[in-house]
Order: sequence, then structure tokens, then C-alpha cells
Amino acid sequence: MDIEGLREAITRNPFEPFSIQLADGRSIAVKHPEFVAVGKRRAVVIQDDDSCLWLEPLLIVSLDWPAKKSLPRQRLARTQTATVNLIVRVVRDGRSGTPVPDGGRAKTSSQARHVLAMSRPSAIPSGTGVLDLLWDA
Repeated sequence: MDIEGLREAITRNPFEPFSIQLADGRSIAVKHPEFVAVGKRRAVVIQDDDSCLWLEPLLIVSLDWPAKKSLPRQRLARTQTATVNLIVRVVRDGRSGTPVPDGGRAKTSSQARHVLAMSRPSAIPSGTGVLDLLWDA
């Protein structure tokens, strides 16, 4: 392998840990770019036990990066949805009424929003949306 390939691997931004595969079958883990020094013709790798390993570029077979883990489908779907808390208040003649029965006609109304805005805002939990409906009886 060309020494330039090793130099590019340690200067990647952002750095991704990789392993150096040698011709004799050994695998050297590179967890941080500061553990590798690349010269003109050789490289030095500092291992976990603080020992130094001098590498000749001709002995490097490959540089391997671990496969990126993808999010499980179920978890991915959960992160793409949002939970919405919603309070539905039905206004009848300017006062809060009962929920709209099946088959009832309900529509959004600026009048209902105005009545709701006049009610106590502290009664509505934080992070909760309010849907104002006007029920024509």
C-alpha cells in the first residue's frame, strides 16, 4: 500500500477509527489519529500498551473501517413521528360546551379562538395544542 493512503486515513475529517491489515495476518487498531505518525517511508503506530510498532508500507495489505450501524427500522420510525397533545374545546354560544356528537357539524372559528384566548391559559398544559371548534346547534 502507498504511505499516502495511510496519511489520508488519519487526516479524515471527522476521523473514523480503522484497522491496518498486515501481510502476516495481524490487524492493528487505530482508535485515534494521534496514535499514528507517518513519515516519508515508514509509519509508527502506538498501541494500547504504549509499545511502538514500525510499519513498512509494503507490508500494509489494507485499511479497514467497521461497517456503520444503521438504526433499526422500528427505532427509525419512532424518531420520525411526533406525539401531539391536543385539547379540543367546543364553543356553543360563546361558552364551552360538550364535545361534538357523531354527525354534528363542527368548523374552526376565529370567534371560538377568541373565547378560548380569554380563558385561563394556565389551565392548558405546556406543549399542548388547542383546537377551537364552533358547534352550530
